[in-house]
Amino acid sequence: MKVLLQGFMAIVISLLLSSYSMAAPASWQQIIAQGELRVGLSLATPWVMKGKDGSLIGSEPDIASRLAQDMGLKLKLVELPWEQLVPALKQGRIDIIVSGLSISPSLAMQVNFSHSYAESGIGLASHIAKTQNISTMADLQRAKLTMAAVAGSSGEVLSKRLFKNAKLKLFYSIKEAGLALAQGEVDILIGPSTELRFLSLRNPDVIDQPLATPLLNSYEAFAVRKGDHDFINFLNAWILSRKADAWIDSSRYYWFQTLRWQELVAP
Repeated sequence: MKVLLQGFMAIVISLLLSSYSMAAPASWQQIIAQGELRVGLSLATPWVMKGKDGSLIGSEPDIASRLAQDMGLKLKLVELPWEQLVPALKQGRIDIIVSGLSISPSLAMQVNFSHSYAESGIGLASHIAKTQNISTMADLQRAKLTMAAVAGSSGEVLSKRLFKNAKLKLFYSIKEAGLALAQGEVDILIGPSTELRFLSLRNPDVIDQPLATPLLNSYEAFAVRKGDHDFINFLNAWILSRKADAWIDSSRYYWFQTLRWQELVAP
């Protein structure tokens, strides 16, 4: 009986170790050895979109593709809902998040961030005809304008904090607020700078982005598992190199400063 019990325990321990090994997140060395980079991303225009051929396109698939190429690895894109990205990383289902993830203290408790490779934030768009006499930020803050923002958003908070003389009109979506600005129902719209840039590109004679920088910046970075310092060191070196040769800036310009990619997106 003792021999049988020892044999049974050996089998149980072996199975447990095998199960742990299969579920354990891959380290930097294991990622290189397996020859594949599993990249987690989530749909958000123009970061990640569905192409007409069913593939994932956008700034982040571009970055992920170049990253895998420079690492000499095969690329596997894993599309997930936004809220599942960090859990999937921690569980070892993906090796890295490349999805415009903004650096924050709360997320830094769960993942290791690389240096930032891009910026986004909350910006301001104006109705050209209705704000033609305003030339400075101080003028804007003094003026009695009608300002739009999405209810419950950072745009609403910034509007109340920075533009105390303005009348604030809240909307349910940025699309609804953008339509109100284009039709002249409001004078200013505070919202995600990327959305506002596309709004001005689609309505160049009506809408402008008068500020050179966002009202509130956020910094996007790669995220990997806690403790994987070798991977972080490589990613930081990669960002530095691809910024030096302007590859990142060139890719970001195409996806964030133009609309040439629209024809590639699935309806």
